[in-house]
Amino acid sequence: MISVNPDRHPAPPADSARRTGAAADPRRIAVIACVLLVTLRLFIGWQLAYEGFWKVATLDTTTPWTSEGYLKNAQGPFRDLFRGMTGDPDDLTWLDYDAVNDRWNDRYRRFVTHYDLSDAQKRRLDELFVGPADFRAELAEFPEGVKVPKELADFVEFNPQTQRIIVDGRRHLTADEKLKLLALVESTLYDDTGAERKPPEMNEGENYTNWELAKQYTQAIERVYQRATNLSYRERLDVATRLDPEAPRVVFSNFKGTFGDDYTPIDSYYSVLLAEYENARASAETDFEREHAETLYGEIQELKRALVGPVKSLDAQLTNDMYKLLTPEQRAKGAIPQPWDTVRIADTLTITGLCTLGTLLLIGFLTRFSAAMAGLMVLGFYLAWPPWPGVVEAPGPDHALVVNKNLIEVMALFALAALPTGRWFGVDGLLHGLWNRWVGRKQRVAAAKAAPPSSTAVAEKSAPPAAARDTYSVSRS
Repeated sequence: MISVNPDRHPAPPADSARRTGAAADPRRIAVIACVLLVTLRLFIGWQLAYEGFWKVATLDTTTPWTSEGYLKNAQGPFRDLFRGMTGDPDDLTWLDYDAVNDRWNDRYRRFVTHYDLSDAQKRRLDELFVGPADFRAELAEFPEGVKVPKELADFVEFNPQTQRIIVDGRRHLTADEKLKLLALVESTLYDDTGAERKPPEMNEGENYTNWELAKQYTQAIERVYQRATNLSYRERLDVATRLDPEAPRVVFSNFKGTFGDDYTPIDSYYSVLLAEYENARASAETDFEREHAETLYGEIQELKRALVGPVKSLDAQLTNDMYKLLTPEQRAKGAIPQPWDTVRIADTLTITGLCTLGTLLLIGFLTRFSAAMAGLMVLGFYLAWPPWPGVVEAPGPDHALVVNKNLIEVMALFALAALPTGRWFGVDGLLHGLWNRWVGRKQRVAAAKAAPPSSTAVAEKSAPPAAARDTYSVSRS
């Protein structure tokens, strides 16, 4: 028997039929609001996806994107956590010759293996790192009576068989040593007053020959000197980090601790300044103490740029010169893979998150999950340098207190995670429609199989209109 139960869903008041739109149900959302929310989702998805794919495009270049600088400059309560991910937050290893050289040796091995260099390419690569075995210049014949001085004979020689003047690649040639070699033919080319002699006439025989040989000798010495002044990258690194510890004091004469008879190495002063800043930052309670900590931080950044900047520039130049050795086919293999340290893991997670979550938001698939995960990711960007009271203000044109653009984007993403925008416009809506259609068909088939034919006919005759079916429930007794 079929009966109608009006008590389960009471009939609405008579005046409810006159109420429409949002006034009928405050939880309903206007169409324009739906459009704006979907547009907001698309805009944020586009911004995240573009940022991610731009970073992907840099991975095959000589300067791939990395989050290392962002993590090293982190401020706020989570500062130590983010900075610790880099392994060397203050770039102290860049001032250590052995540490940088070990990094270069590892890059050398991975470069040779990844690109399968030929023997000729390996020789040119070795010349970049350690320099050539010697420096040479063409010279057909030594001038008569000229002999390399004894103090230079250990690393300067003339080979008559190859007709080359040769300088040892490990010694190079200084300006003073070049002048000593040029002085050997000075009397032939210059008079007692230092004025250059006029070239003899060609018919003067021996005088012209000696003058011509002296001129060729001078040109050969100049050429070999120019070649011998080219330092290998390891030698340039040695100069930058070890050989001339007094040189930075000329640059940093404005910094305290670099005057007087008792000099302090500039890298030691850098370490002292870092320790002073950490103590000042940890103990700062008043505005004056915070300003003092900010002043120290600015001084540290200036000192770091001038100390570490040249070494990093040298490192980047080495990388560029290494890639110049490759053929187009070798370059097609992409950049050499980097070791899996914490920075590379963070970079990979960031790029993957930006590309994946941005794309999911654009197409409206798993929209709520994607919005929530993207909100957590951007929240991490916010916490790396939050604009909170007592935290050093981030450089740039923007000024914020507690709330900045990152936090606004976080709240927008969390709001999108609370709304079914993917069902309104996106793959989620298509899947939801297909699912409901499949479930409805399955339920109708199951109901048809379970109901007797006679009961089904009675039910069809006594079924209420569509409006009544929405209000009343049908129960079987």
